[in-house]
Amino acid sequence: MEGATDLSDLLSNSPVQQPAFSPMVTAGDPFISPLPPATSTKVAPDYSQQFSILRGSLRNLVSYLSFFLSATIMSLSKPRELILPYIPIQGIYGEGGILSWTGSAVIGALTTILSFVLNTVFNTLL
Repeated sequence: MEGATDLSDLLSNSPVQQPAFSPMVTAGDPFISPLPPATSTKVAPDYSQQFSILRGSLRNLVSYLSFFLSATIMSLSKPRELILPYIPIQGIYGEGGILSWTGSAVIGALTTILSFVLNTVFNTLL
């Protein structure tokens, strides 16, 4: 063809086609960067929150048991016979030596106090 311009003149002395890509055989796929060597530093698991939850659950259980134990102790007749005569409140006993409403309230207050003492003693052990 006459008057046709050579393609290499248009591309300013650059090759017309880039050479074909040839992957490196020794290094594997060139598009995947090599991973750094795996350093496995195992961090010890932190169980502090689970232990605090367990400790709180045990304290609640001990609180329940201390109240149950104090109610059981105060429901027996021997502790009442030993404690109630020394309380200076009138009307603890009704007719025939039966506890009145005031006596029941005193027994309930003593049960609460005993429960607090037992709960404090047991929680110092936990």
